[in-house]
Amino acid sequence: EACHSTAIMQMGVGTQRIEEEAALLFPKALLQRMDLDTTRSRDALETILERFSSGETDLLIGTQMVTKGLDFAGVSLVGVIDADQMIHFPDFRAHERAFQMLSQVSGRAGRKAERGTVLIQTAEPQHPVLQKVIAHDYEAFYAEEIEERKNFSYPPFTRMVAVRVKAKEKLLSKHAIREIYQQCRLHLPEQVQIKQPHEPLVSKIRNQYIQEMMLFVDRNMPQKGWKSRLQKVVAQVKAQKPYQKIRIILDVDPV
Repeated sequence: EACHSTAIMQMGVGTQRIEEEAALLFPKALLQRMDLDTTRSRDALETILERFSSGETDLLIGTQMVTKGLDFAGVSLVGVIDADQMIHFPDFRAHERAFQMLSQVSGRAGRKAERGTVLIQTAEPQHPVLQKVIAHDYEAFYAEEIEERKNFSYPPFTRMVAVRVKAKEKLLSKHAIREIYQQCRLHLPEQVQIKQPHEPLVSKIRNQYIQEMMLFVDRNMPQKGWKSRLQKVVAQVKAQKPYQKIRIILDVDPV
């Protein structure tokens, strides 16, 4: 049965909490945490890697940076906690990034002659992304992913443009993005798909409230046909007295 509660939310688990739990489960193991807090200096990062490479550290706990280009002999077990969070991240590239990361981290185990074991924590073991990671089937993953992007007019079939507004007042940022949206509908060509404004997942940084909207531009359309018009819209909104102190950022996807 479904409880239909709106009070339930998915919670992540940080590396520090995992380190604490691992210390209880493996009291004799030498643990090392590798994340933003423990690698603020180059020397700290090199020390962590040297200790693990030499075998001084038994268990390395880290963020996704652990997967990036590291090659250690003697690693026989790799674990991924909460793979579902990557797979279901609200971004059209979530499946691509999850497939890439899981494939990379799987390559950290058994790099030499011995075979390794990879454990992936998930509530959906039959998810297509996970099944293709297990099968090492890049071609099947690509074929399915590219077809879905084509059907929904995502890059690389279109050019994606994010318009972001940053303001010290939340209401001001909402009014500004709504004004940009309305002006875009009036002045941009029909070949530009204009999505409704929304509040991003990270909606406040350094006391600045963020609102954004997405545009999807036909790839066959010359940039002069839409970019100059968009810049003109932004300039016109920015010139209005209420919005003179806000920041408007155009982020054009290079894909």
